[in-house]
Amino acid sequence: MAIHLEAAGYLILESDDGKDIENILDQNSVDLILLDIVLPNKDGLTILTKLRLQYTAISLPIIMLTSRGENADIVNGLSLGANDYVTKPADLSVLIARIKTHLLLKHSKEALIESEERYSLSIQGANDGIWDWNLRNNNIFFSPRWKALLGYGEHEFNNSTEDWYSNIHTDDLSQVKEAIKFHLESLNDHLEVEYRMLDKSGQFRWMLTRGMAIRDSSRKAYRIAGSQTDITESKLTDTLTGLPNRVLFMDRLFHANNILRRHIEASFAVCVLNIDRFTTVNGSLGQAAGDLLLKEFSRRLQECLRPEDAVARFGGDEFVVLLEGLKSNEDVTHFVERINKKISFPFKLNGEEIFITISVGIVYNNLAYQRAEDLVRDAQIALKRAKERGVSNFQVFDPTMHAQVIKRFQMESDLRKAIEDEELLTYFQPIVSITRENERGYEALVRWNRPNRGILLPDDFISIAEETGLIVPLGEYVLQTACVAMKQLNQKVYGEHFVSVNFSGKQFQQNNIIDTIEKTLKISDLDPKLLKIELTESILMENLNENILKLKHLREMGLQILID
Repeated sequence: MAIHLEAAGYLILESDDGKDIENILDQNSVDLILLDIVLPNKDGLTILTKLRLQYTAISLPIIMLTSRGENADIVNGLSLGANDYVTKPADLSVLIARIKTHLLLKHSKEALIESEERYSLSIQGANDGIWDWNLRNNNIFFSPRWKALLGYGEHEFNNSTEDWYSNIHTDDLSQVKEAIKFHLESLNDHLEVEYRMLDKSGQFRWMLTRGMAIRDSSRKAYRIAGSQTDITESKLTDTLTGLPNRVLFMDRLFHANNILRRHIEASFAVCVLNIDRFTTVNGSLGQAAGDLLLKEFSRRLQECLRPEDAVARFGGDEFVVLLEGLKSNEDVTHFVERINKKISFPFKLNGEEIFITISVGIVYNNLAYQRAEDLVRDAQIALKRAKERGVSNFQVFDPTMHAQVIKRFQMESDLRKAIEDEELLTYFQPIVSITRENERGYEALVRWNRPNRGILLPDDFISIAEETGLIVPLGEYVLQTACVAMKQLNQKVYGEHFVSVNFSGKQFQQNNIIDTIEKTLKISDLDPKLLKIELTESILMENLNENILKLKHLREMGLQILID
């Protein structure tokens, strides 16, 4: 038999009486044993019993060899742990088939065990929490790490979707359920959702859950598994400066405002800070230098704070400070003085030394504030007013500022609608030749026929148009109506009256300004030499080289350029 098995490719180790079988197993890697029930000096069933004390049926398959008619021995062998039996004289093809079957089963089970061990080790060693949801029976598994992220021990949190969902912030629950639903319905390739979960201490922590569904042949999901990561730090911290971000700061401000409502003697202030002309640093030295400036500024800013104060970066060069426990309003003034002194020393950026100033908007606590967001909003309004006064200024908010902002927003909305509804009018102011005592041309001036308000002059709305970008469509309207009107006038009086049109900085900096002027002249059929473009000197000094090219192009077209 051994010769035939070796011919089939198996390496055979033999023991005549079974006495040295333990030595063979200690010194060799054996995959399977063929054990005769009847041995010269030892009972095969006794050897089987002893082997099963050391080896499982998976780790060491044992096939018993028995004579026909030894049914009792076969039953005993199987009950003692034999994997199978073959009767003697053995049919070689049957024996080899049985050996192959049990070796394949052994290797498959060992691979499964190894995979399960690897999975178990990965769960235990992973920094992320693991979850596994069987959708058919609604059983869900949370790894010990998943529970530990929330501060729970392995047996302190139930493995149920109800307990999972009940700990999710009420504002985020519908979003989580919707994300899972969309993925299970194949509307999303994978599951990825951020949300807040209540931990054991009663605090909400930000979690990122990722997952992937397993589907049957009909694409129906029957299982979904994934990971959960605690992203609280990254969610609440500004990645560039390491300062708290808007989310964490607003939570702190919310609590400060609530304390004020319970203890009226509590006092605090919110300060919003901007670095004056920060965009100039980015534009001239590059974004990397700008980032270095923000990091160094945040470090100096923190050095000016007391232990009870809080600071956050809201984005860009906007920083917000909460000054708590104020004894008087002078405490805020002293803070502004401290930070101004700190930043009076130069900042070294890539070998360059630069000096900066800041503008500050301040709002003091008030029982009228119901929401923390409104405090920050009003501090930002005060900051805007400070910047309007020039660099290195601070401004304290007063209620009239908010009323002015609302009024300004309403005017912006009305102006946008006015452009669409053609409420703008182009007036023409004559330009008279003193020597010839006659009209030679006109300057185009815009007016706004605002409903219920009458005719408004440019001083009432041009600044808003500049800030919002509405100056571009407004300017195009004036240019077009002026050219059309001048063409019609010249046809009636058979003259060559010119028209002068003012261009704003934003309008002239448009990349398509040359195309816009060419198109307008073509539509109006006005001779280019009768159109004068009026620009201020300050407009031309921005992007000087680019503007020179535009001016040359306009001169080549035949237009005249007026510099104010």
